[in-house]
Amino acid sequence: YDVVAPLLQALLDNLYAASFPRPRHEIFLPLLADLSADRWARAIMGDMQLAWQAVAQEAADAVRSAMAGNFQEAGGAEAALAVWQTLAITLREGTREWDDEAEYDGPHAQWFALPERVCQNDLLPRLFGILSKELLDLMRLPLEPSIVALRSLSEIRAVAQGALARWASLVGVTPAWQEAMWAPLRQIGRRLLGAPLTAELAREAEVVLWLSWTLAASWPESAGTAPAAAAVLELSIID
Repeated sequence: YDVVAPLLQALLDNLYAASFPRPRHEIFLPLLADLSADRWARAIMGDMQLAWQAVAQEAADAVRSAMAGNFQEAGGAEAALAVWQTLAITLREGTREWDDEAEYDGPHAQWFALPERVCQNDLLPRLFGILSKELLDLMRLPLEPSIVALRSLSEIRAVAQGALARWASLVGVTPAWQEAMWAPLRQIGRRLLGAPLTAELAREAEVVLWLSWTLAASWPESAGTAPAAAAVLELSIID
């Protein structure tokens, strides 16, 4: 990988600077899916020299761009969220050597990061913050709700919950993780106490509660009690 990394970085830099006749996320999603299953995870853990920040930005942009289109028809949002889910799986389980490895006595990882390293990596809370910011912006209730719009939102939220559950499995006990996970809940709580309830504030609060409930429901035992989440678990499902 010491030989491959500079070549891959040069190729990525050229792609980042390029313009395309098709929506950008359609071009990048296959590449992002490949990177999330291997090289992006290695770079985040410091095991490969690759600009992980630029990959993260493209992955976040892909979620936003795909959600702006007809995601139910094209499947773009599901594919964009799958990139983030695959990254979390790779960080937890390592890479796979063969596509059909299940037929040969279980997984044979080419690369694997010890759980202790993953939990203590201070880049992961920052990456989760990037993902959660996009979800909090994009998963809000529509301004003009309809049965079709609410059904579509419910379906894509279910996909997002799968990705969030995988990220919850990586949580460490560091202050950075606690801040990344629960800062939105604390912030919206303060806003609800200090401002009149408007329709927009209600939309913001609802999506924060949805995100926090999802994280609390998936909280790993190894991370201890989920702070600020016990009350959320008592709520009924809100979407």
